[in-house]
Amino acid sequence: MAKYIHLYQSDFTEQENNDLMREVAATMNRAARSHPTPERVASSVSVDTITGIVDVTHDFLKEEQKKGIQSQFPDHWIHFKQEGRMVPLPGEPDVEYLDKDVTREPSKEGSYVMSVSKSGMLVVAAEPDDYSATGGENPYFAAVSYKFPKADEKLEVGQRILVEASGSIMESYPGQGGAKFVTVLPAYQPKKADITEAEAVRRALTKKKFTGGRDVISDLTFDEQKDQWIVTFIETFSTEKDVMEIVVRDQKEIE
Repeated sequence: MAKYIHLYQSDFTEQENNDLMREVAATMNRAARSHPTPERVASSVSVDTITGIVDVTHDFLKEEQKKGIQSQFPDHWIHFKQEGRMVPLPGEPDVEYLDKDVTREPSKEGSYVMSVSKSGMLVVAAEPDDYSATGGENPYFAAVSYKFPKADEKLEVGQRILVEASGSIMESYPGQGGAKFVTVLPAYQPKKADITEAEAVRRALTKKKFTGGRDVISDLTFDEQKDQWIVTFIETFSTEKDVMEIVVRDQKEIE
């Protein structure tokens, strides 16, 4: 039951606000198509029912473009908000590496790169979410298939990364979306290990004959005494939650 009902006077009808929103959205779409990589940009438009202020979120507009859009709607104030980083222009980097290549401490930060191609990548969260309290699957490892140009040239399977998406992610499994920027995290490598976790994951996926978004890495450990890595997979689409352990020798490959 509502305790109070508030009534507001608006200078604009619902139809007028909807028409304004469509007009601004059409203008934004034209600006997006002029971007060198229009398939990577994202934007959204909404209109405040009471004030008529137009809220625009984006990740690609330059200052002169914003001024040009505002000039087309002189009777309305447009509030522009940049959503995350700007989409890199051609020639600008869209992958960054941190100062350290490796870390001695195990980490579950970010997501594992499970596969790469010319057009994108599949990533799976290194740390699961717990939705058991609300009746959801537990553990749940988020997986997303991102569009990311030349991913096979910029990234390697097994790396742990942070992804900044452009736009929304479709709620499928794996999810579907676009990535505009990737941060490669330091790879875990114990002091007495010869290879990193990234190499261990790569070899484990090759041994397992990884074929798609069904498998997640539930655990990864280094056995110092046996000089080997153990990569544990769970098949997410299996009702039995099949578990498979893949043993990888801690030995550098001879080139």
